[in-house]
Amino acid sequence: MRPAKTQLSANQIFWLMTTMAVGVALLLTIGQTIAISHKNAWISMLICGGICAWAVYAAAKLSQLYPNQSFVEYSQLILGKWLGSFVVLIYFAQWYSVTGVIMRELTNRMNLIMPHTPSWVIIAGILAVVVYAVSQGIEVIGRCAEFIGPLIIFIVFLTLLLSLNNWRTEYILPVFKDIPLMPLLKGALPPAAIIGQNVILIMLIKFMPNPKPGISAAVIGTFVASLLVALTTLFVITTFGPHMPAKMWYPYFEIIRVISVVDFIQNVDVIFVVVWLASVFIRLSVIFFAACYGMGQFLKLKNWKNILWFNAPIVFIIALLPRNIMESDYYYPKYFTEMFTLPILILGIPSLLWIIGTLRTKKS
Repeated sequence: MRPAKTQLSANQIFWLMTTMAVGVALLLTIGQTIAISHKNAWISMLICGGICAWAVYAAAKLSQLYPNQSFVEYSQLILGKWLGSFVVLIYFAQWYSVTGVIMRELTNRMNLIMPHTPSWVIIAGILAVVVYAVSQGIEVIGRCAEFIGPLIIFIVFLTLLLSLNNWRTEYILPVFKDIPLMPLLKGALPPAAIIGQNVILIMLIKFMPNPKPGISAAVIGTFVASLLVALTTLFVITTFGPHMPAKMWYPYFEIIRVISVVDFIQNVDVIFVVVWLASVFIRLSVIFFAACYGMGQFLKLKNWKNILWFNAPIVFIIALLPRNIMESDYYYPKYFTEMFTLPILILGIPSLLWIIGTLRTKKS
């Protein structure tokens, strides 16, 4: 029998995948994609959905080969102790760094609202909440996602509905004429590097009593998140045109700021802050859980939660390292996440391990 608070249902996996992806993708990737694909950026988002759905499918099928083990355990079975350990350490480095950077991105956004609050105070507050959630176990985080996920989707759809009066169809016409392939593919990379991190599923399948439904739930959840970001991108383009959003840090936030319905419904940007905070909380909690639980397994600790008090200061320091918004919100996603995390940790290693693991399973 599994210990208490260590079970995840397929429904929880769906909402974890959806909620993890939506918030950060809405904030960071829309402007970058529009800068590359212009008025066809929403098509790039759909291509991103296909890429990420495949990555999550490969990660899920890999984990299904070893349903009672996490990535930390079965990677060493597939690749051997030393090579497997090296691969695991690479993932740890990515999980630690991305947790710290996301906290800094969140702090950058909160500084716009609270400009006189020191960054370290905001980071410490966020980290305290995340550490508490992780200490309660992955099932608690999954239940939070079940509650927060539908609320996030509802609020995103509500904000898009309220912005319909700013819709300008001419900004996206003609739709399917002279679509260059390379800009579309390049435009799919920024969101794929963010949404594709749903391959963290390799640390979650172990906690499912029946892993099989989790595969479809994870893939559908990832694609739903991509569709939501694609729809939002379409609204951004039809509101501001195909060029202005590329010069904005947070286009989705800007589209909310210009919402005005009969001069009565205005200044609803606080809704976006709530949505984003909730989504980022789930993302941070899941990634930090994977880092802590995985490190506990790697070090063979009797109680993996003891590593929380070692990991929290590391993440706090990483969050303080970026010197400005360019380093955390542009350089890290552009030069680390897109060029290393996406091709190697999201697409390459899970797919390769799935192939090798399948061959070894058939032979045995």
